[in-house]
Order: sequence, then structure tokens, then C-alpha cells
Amino acid sequence: MKKKISAIILAALMLSSSLIACGAPTASTSSVNDNSITSEQPGSSETPGSSESDRDYINGGTMTDDDEHYVDESLLLHRRTVKESNRPFAVNGETEYAIIVGTSDMRAVSAADFLVKQVAKCTGATIPMYVDGDQDLIIDSEKVENRNLEYTPSTKYLVFAHEALEREANVTWATDANLAYSGYMIKTVGDSVFMKVNSFYGYQTVAQAFLRAVIGYEWYAADTIRYTKDGTTLPDMDIVEKPDFDLTWNSGYMNSSDYMASPLTKEGVFTFINGNFCHNSFDFLPVETYYSEHPDWYAHEAAQPINQLCYSAHGNKEEYDIMLNTAFEAVMESLAANPTQAVLTFTRQDGYGHCICENCNKISSVLDDSHAAMYMFFVNDLDTLVQAELQRIADETGEPKRELTILFFAYSQTASAPVFGTDGKYTVPALEVIDNGDGTQSNVIQVDGEIVSLPYNKTYENGLKCNEHVGIFYAPIDATFEESFYHPENKEYKETFEKWSLLGDRLYCWIYDTNFTQYLVPYNSYDGIPDTIRFLKSIGGEFMFNQGDRQNAVYAGFGAYRTYLTYTLSREVNLHVGELRDKFFENYFDVAAEPMRKYFNSLVSYMEQLQIEYPEVFYTQRRTNSMQMKFWKWSTLQSWLDLCDEAYVAIEKYKITDPDLYEVLHDHITAETIFPRFVIAQFYSGSYTPNEIYDFRAELIKDCNDLGYRYYAEMIEIKPWFDAWGF
Repeated sequence: MKKKISAIILAALMLSSSLIACGAPTASTSSVNDNSITSEQPGSSETPGSSESDRDYINGGTMTDDDEHYVDESLLLHRRTVKESNRPFAVNGETEYAIIVGTSDMRAVSAADFLVKQVAKCTGATIPMYVDGDQDLIIDSEKVENRNLEYTPSTKYLVFAHEALEREANVTWATDANLAYSGYMIKTVGDSVFMKVNSFYGYQTVAQAFLRAVIGYEWYAADTIRYTKDGTTLPDMDIVEKPDFDLTWNSGYMNSSDYMASPLTKEGVFTFINGNFCHNSFDFLPVETYYSEHPDWYAHEAAQPINQLCYSAHGNKEEYDIMLNTAFEAVMESLAANPTQAVLTFTRQDGYGHCICENCNKISSVLDDSHAAMYMFFVNDLDTLVQAELQRIADETGEPKRELTILFFAYSQTASAPVFGTDGKYTVPALEVIDNGDGTQSNVIQVDGEIVSLPYNKTYENGLKCNEHVGIFYAPIDATFEESFYHPENKEYKETFEKWSLLGDRLYCWIYDTNFTQYLVPYNSYDGIPDTIRFLKSIGGEFMFNQGDRQNAVYAGFGAYRTYLTYTLSREVNLHVGELRDKFFENYFDVAAEPMRKYFNSLVSYMEQLQIEYPEVFYTQRRTNSMQMKFWKWSTLQSWLDLCDEAYVAIEKYKITDPDLYEVLHDHITAETIFPRFVIAQFYSGSYTPNEIYDFRAELIKDCNDLGYRYYAEMIEIKPWFDAWGF
């Protein structure tokens, strides 16, 4: 057992009623980042197992099914007709079916290969795959051959993107659906199944949709994939569908080899410049390259050094045009280096700076003090140049025009939208426009009777609006993510999302799901995640990045469950959360589900109590001092470890019958011991003998290393804490 130390000293601790009443043994060690070594505890003495802490919540928290906000189905695309049939598919480890891939695009071949592997794992049957391209391809070192193809109603094909076979089979596809990047269609014709996508992003999603319909494919984690059907028959299918969030980005740690199996977008979403996909404006317009000759391109602030661009070039039209064209050239170089990605970000640098030059201040003063307005104007002008160049390239090459979204960052001091109003009563402003006398027009504003001419090329006499291919990437970093955006605590950020949704049809959302200053401490967003995701979709969100702990291979505090909720609801927002929770615990922890669910319910109750008693610490995304002894009762920590011990006992049978499953489940349980063990090792060492605490810490360190837990906080390794323990 991982927690031998608790059994050794439990009897001794029970003899000391004064220590137990205080909630913990006496602590005697100081340590890294130890802000408090008092024994003060949250007011409730409730322990796991009581009727209150062991409540069977809809999500594991206080939210009930009646509280959930479902999204209007008219905003979603899930037209699925799947009827069971007696058509044999995989029987006794054999199949008569073959996969036909009508393109040599390796993204299609990889998705088909993934489908083959999943069917084989579920049924034992290996489907042969043929690529109807110009050359033979190599898949896992096996030769995949071309062959002549003909369709008949009795032909047994699974067809990926093969237009000739579609015509032979007279497949009729829906024409009324916007499939965007990741949408797909599946249709049974005769004994064959045809699969069609709208872009290469759809190969992954269509393969998974086929697997869900045929073998009941379910993803819970990279190491936990389940099948709820045996695949002996092939149903009749007519599916027109796309994920509710068209593209997704990994919230927690994800090995690149695991992407295909997950609900995440496997193919790259963003273009990178100098290794950056965000906070990259200086990568396009480096200070060291341009500042000396073009100081107007950079923010004027009260404090130096310069940390942002000035998106109005201080009102200097000549400099603005040079700046715009220089950025355009850098963007086209980035696109050439990233020829397939769907999104380019032109995003402000990190931090809180923004330009306070006279021109920027005048513009923001008439646009509800929004410093993002100039940023939006600049990116609109940039997009106009980029889209024209992409069209020129398409005309020259005869290839379809590249579909590209350009994002700007509504973040930090450029988060506020230039829209007036509150409580759902919003007004989108317009700008005055004057003729310049040379066939051009200029935007103008009036400030204290002064007419100020703005340098931007696009005019806004009909109201502020992003270009068709310009998206808003809003990141409300100061919101309270323990609650959804329907909660009064997040009214300000909900309204900002709503305002931005009025200014553009491509809303990208960056939200948060961890405590970046202390990854170890559980983050009680379990109830907030579902309705936050639904809210974002309800206002037209196309993309959602719920940033969690992406540095550690394990995600403390049931982070695996939060990740599962995020990824699964991103695909289909109206799935019932209570059912998802039940399925997760039953599959991720298997026979250990019951004690781990008790641990989870107790943890959520405890965190809610901390939020009530210490809101300044536990009711904010930027909590910096939650790792204090006074917040964590030894008796509660130990009760969670006791439940983990019950879980270890429950999986013991798999040691012999299924060693691989045993190791997976053992790691899942051990990951949930890391936090309580760390707190005990950090603050309660004085209650143990030197040998006991040494062994306890040594085993914890080994488990952290084995599981891939390397970081205590964002960019801060956990090793200094281990060093302070003498290791």
C-alpha cells in the first residue's frame, strides 16, 4: 500500500484527542512557499461518509439537473439516424469488409488506419485497407496496395472520400448543412458505408463517429477507451454532423500520439511563428528590428520597456501603412511555413500593457474606453490584404482558396469590447466617415469638438464589425471558473462575451481550468465547466480552449474528470452531465469506482466549504496562497487516502487476471493520492519519526517521477520542494 505510514501511526494519533480536535497532528517543519503553519481549520468537522459529504450530486457538486442551461438545438448539427440491422460486420474475428480511401492524403490514411486498429481491438477482425491513389503507401511497415474498384449493392466497402465510388453508388449527400472544418456525413448504401468530410480536419471526426455507431467507441482518457457494442453487425447509418466546437485544443497534457483517439483536433489548428501561436505580435514586428526607424509602431506607456504594439501607429497614416504592409509580409511568410493550418493569430504580447498615446486614448474615449478597438481595426485591415493574396494564389494555381481565420486577442487590458450597454441591452457604435477628396475615405471621431482622422483603411459607418475571416479570441483570465458564466459572479465576463459576439461571427474562447500558481491544489470547476461550455456555444463560440495543467502528465484533483468533461462536451454540449459523470467513474476507475466517487464527492464538498470561508483564496483563478496548512485538515486528507486504499484493494484481482488493466487503474488511483500525500509530507512531518517521513516522502517522489508529475506551478518545477525535504 502506498500509505503505510498512516496505518503505523493511526493508533497513536487516536490517543491524542486534542490533536484530532484541532484537525491535525502538530507540524514542526518549515518549507518552500510555506506561508502559514497554524493549525486553524475550516469550521466544519464533517468527514467523508457522513450523509452530507457523501451526497450523490448531479456533477459531484451542488448543481442539480434543473440548474443546467442547454443549448438551442437549432445552433447544433447532430442529425443521426442509426438503425440496427442483421448485416454481418465482424464475426468470430473475421470480416468481409475492406476500407477504400479515395485520396493519398496521409491524414485520411491515418484516420482510416486508426479505424482499422480500433475495430481490431474490439472484435479481433482486421479490415484490409486500400488506397486508391497514384502510389502504394506504407502503413506500419505493411504495404497497402491499390486495386481496381467497382461498386455493386452487395459490395462490402467502407469508403473514405472516394468521389468515383460515390457516383457509382448514387450517394445523395445533404446540401443544407454547414459542416465547417470538422463536420462529416456517413451514409449506408446497399451493404457499403460512405464517409464524406468537408476538410482534412474531418477525417479524424468521421472515423470516430463510425466507431461510435458500430462498436460503441467511448474515450475517457488516453489510456481508457471502451467499446459498448461487439461490432458483429453493421447498422444502417445516415449521419450529418459536426462537433459543437469545430476545432479544439488540448486543455491538459496530451501526448501527440494520443490525439487521433481523443475528441481533440489532431491536425494542427494554429500557425506558429518563431515557435509561438499566441502573444506573438512582436514575432511579426520585432522591436529590435523596427523600433529605431519606426517608433510609432510601438506602445507609448508611462513605464518602459515597450511591451505592446500601437495599433494606430500614433495616428500617423504613413507609418500605419508601412506597419500594416510589413506585418502582412511577415504573415504570408508564416502561412507559407504552415501550409495547412486553419487559424493564424496576430495576438498582443502577454501582460497588462497597452498603448496610451494621445491618439489611442482619443479613440478609446469614444468607444466605451475599449483599448481593443484599435486592435480590431488593425487586424481587419491586415485580413483584407491577406485574403486578397490568398485569392490571388488560388487564381494563379487553380487550387481552392485557402480557408483561413485570423484572430486577435481580447485579453488583459484589451479584453473590453467597444460596445455600449449592459444587461443584454447593447449598442454597437459606428464611426463617422469623410471623403478625402482623392477617392478614398477616412474614419473620424469627434473628441471635445475636435475631429480626429483615424489611419485605418476599412470604414465603419454602418457599425463596428470584424471581417468575415477575422475572429475574436477572448480570454477572461480574471473570471471565477468555479462557477459558470450564468452565475452572477461572472456577470461582467458574460456580458463581455456577449458584446464581442455582436462584433464578429468567429468567436474563439480561451477559458481556464486550473490554479496556475499551485497545480497540486484541486480546482473546483467541476460544476462550472458544463454550463460555461454551453454558454459559449449559445453565443456562437466556434472554438474553445479550456486551459488546464498542460505541463504534468497527471492532472491533480480529479483533473482527468474535468478534462473528460471539457473534451466530451466540446463535441456535444447537451449531453447529460450526470450520465457523463457516472460513465467516467465506472470506466476510468472500473471496480474502484465506488470509493473513488466517495473521495470525489467529499473533495467537492470540502472545496465548496473553503470557497465559502476563504473566498479571497478559493474563489478566484489566481489563488497564490492556497497551499497552507490551515486549509487542509489532516483527518480529511487521511480519509481520502483511506478511500484510495479501498480502491487499491478493489483492483487487486486484476493483478493476475489482467495485469495491463491493473497498472492503468493503479496509476489512476495513485494520481489522486499525490495532493493529500504532498500536503502531509509538507506540513505534518513533525508527527512522524524521521524514518517514517523519509520513506513516505521517498515513495511520493518516486510516484511523481513515475507518473510524470514535474511541475508545482506554471513553469516552476516541484523539485525544489523535494530538495528542501533533503532528497
